[in-house]
Amino acid sequence: MITQETINSGFVAWRTIAASHGMNSKEIERHHSFISTQLVQGVAQTTYFKRSHDGPARAVEFLVSGKDITVITHFKKQSGQSPFGSGFQSVVKKAAITFSTDPTLTAGTLIADKSPQKDDYHEHNKEAIRQEGTILAKLKDAKHVRQLLANVDERGKKSGLLLVAMQNTLRSILSANFGFERNQKIKIAKGLIIGLQEMKAKNIVHRDLHAGNVALTYDDKWVIHDFGFAKTEGEKIAPGGPLHISIASPQIIEDLVFKRESTASAVHDAWALGIVLYEADSGFLPRFDPELRALSQAIKSQNQTEINSAHETYKHALDAFKEEVAGSTLALRDVILDLLEAKALNDCFTSASSIPMDLDETVGIVKTSESTEDLTGYQTTEQLNNLFGAIPN
Repeated sequence: MITQETINSGFVAWRTIAASHGMNSKEIERHHSFISTQLVQGVAQTTYFKRSHDGPARAVEFLVSGKDITVITHFKKQSGQSPFGSGFQSVVKKAAITFSTDPTLTAGTLIADKSPQKDDYHEHNKEAIRQEGTILAKLKDAKHVRQLLANVDERGKKSGLLLVAMQNTLRSILSANFGFERNQKIKIAKGLIIGLQEMKAKNIVHRDLHAGNVALTYDDKWVIHDFGFAKTEGEKIAPGGPLHISIASPQIIEDLVFKRESTASAVHDAWALGIVLYEADSGFLPRFDPELRALSQAIKSQNQTEINSAHETYKHALDAFKEEVAGSTLALRDVILDLLEAKALNDCFTSASSIPMDLDETVGIVKTSESTEDLTGYQTTEQLNNLFGAIPN
């Protein structure tokens, strides 16, 4: 039985998060009163409930699983903030666990609530969310993969995933004109390579690894997230869709040009991670994106003469990029080249094995160029968030 005492104890930690997201004391008390009334009156009979609110609290959801009930509060996007996450198949909302009788879900925990996009492909998107939940369940012990807290598909009418909240994505940090000191670059590389190892051990291939799908946790770990396009190692990949610089490895290109199909492979993730680390180290994407786009268009045309010509141009641009990296002074140069040249995933660990683990946790993010704010002296993740706000994604 849910008593007022258990409700009040669960709200203690949540109040701090609510205040940090713009709710004043009056709004917090109104929120508390509304949820308390619902719980005491037996909302457990309702599998899914949503009520909009004025103010920072956007909505309240009651999720029921067996005898357990969990209450989640969604927070509104603040003025000037970036979207919390919206993709082809799903949307991610900033939320917090307000109350729960489930011992695995702690009240006062900031989370990301990932739900399927409600469009013409809604049922397809729901299935994609379910598949992602299955994959994340296999990675529940991984240290450098974003963790799944609960699969909400099992909790009544709502479909979705409750995920650990992130501080910032690598993309959001770079977009804010920040870069990284050498130790932080090394830490990023080490963490993400471990993440690849953890995925490889479970035969999981990410297939969408780029700077927007790499994030920093609140305990300062770099993790891989968003497994919406993940496949099992060796699973066939149907052709279609534009080729993207960060995920289209040379092997995928060769497969599409000459075989018209490909298979999921950890080698492709290794290539994508090489591009991610190049961007983290240099602050820029490689310069062969126009050639890749031209090749993508040629493949769509199905004109073999155009395809062969565009493929040769792409290969020359790719070789020039690798030569540029080899001749650079990038801190992660050798690791990047190992990843880009990997024929098998283990090849990329040659240079990475020498990366030290005892890094200074407080050194890392630094200003790289002028912006509208005076950012002098802001060198830590905490200080960066004070300026731009945490962006779970």
